[in-house]
Amino acid sequence: MEAEGTLLEELSDRLDRFHYDLVATTTFHAAEAQQRVAGRVPVTAVMVGAGFVGLVREVASLPTGSTVGLVCATPRGADNIAETLRLSGRTGVKIVSAHPGSDEDLERVDREADLILMSREALARKLDGRFERPARIREWTYEFDPSGIELLRRQIEQIQSARLEADGGGPGEPAQPPPAASDSRQAAIARR
Repeated sequence: MEAEGTLLEELSDRLDRFHYDLVATTTFHAAEAQQRVAGRVPVTAVMVGAGFVGLVREVASLPTGSTVGLVCATPRGADNIAETLRLSGRTGVKIVSAHPGSDEDLERVDREADLILMSREALARKLDGRFERPARIREWTYEFDPSGIELLRRQIEQIQSARLEADGGGPGEPAQPPPAASDSRQAAIARR
């Protein structure tokens, strides 16, 4: 099985170009993923693991008046993290955000932030190198909870069994790949 990550904004285009058996995403993004997928494939929402919760707790433990910097590949990604922090119930913390191409905002985050949360994509672009005091930087990740991975594994098994049955295969025989196998993917992991 092959899985690949993608941004929610790219889901519709990818589903037009490739075959996917399902889309897996976090519970936070499930509704939007379902809307973008529009019934073409199942969407599985998976709980995030403890690392994510630990970051939310770290933000919650900051003194009132602290500033949290959010650095993402897109402005929308920063908005999503800010919304997650807002939903956690933490008040009294100022949020400043930035993305590649906003040098002024990146400088503001460096100047003002007591803690900097960076998306995987922002780290891949090496934006962390733009900040003094790297001890403030944390990677904002959506690692899946092990029980969610088991749920996902079972759903994939069901899809593979249904395909095997549809192809007329017997028990223990591998399912035939869908047409255009060179453009086939079995799962897309949607993220912001």
